[in-house]
Amino acid sequence: MRCQHLGLSPLIKQAPATLNLEEFDQQYQQNADLIEVGRLIMTFLAQSLTTEQFGIAITDALGTILCNFASPQAMPYVEAANALPRSGCTEEHIGTNSVGVALHLNTPAQVYWFEHYAAFQHEWAGCAAPIHRPDGVT
Repeated sequence: MRCQHLGLSPLIKQAPATLNLEEFDQQYQQNADLIEVGRLIMTFLAQSLTTEQFGIAITDALGTILCNFASPQAMPYVEAANALPRSGCTEEHIGTNSVGVALHLNTPAQVYWFEHYAAFQHEWAGCAAPIHRPDGVT
């Protein structure tokens, strides 16, 4: 219902790029510590799930993908969906999805296949959780 209220079409084909290169570079630098730690986790998952079709991403507090990793099997889907750095993953950008729900509710969220609002995401299942600094800021 939130997506319909926003006027978002369930027939969108991919996530939009929401930052230009300069804006992205600023966001990337502001989140450098998070990205550095996240890359360690991505590397571990990549080594553990080498035969699985999966992707993982780190977004900023506004839902913009800062970095991601996808298995070779998943990469064509990731690229087709434009689930790449600089792209937005909020409900306003791509409808109901795990990142958008987690940011909206400020709690971990899971969204499976047809629970996604946009049809291009119906082949995906996702889990997301907001990360908070010690002072509580997302």
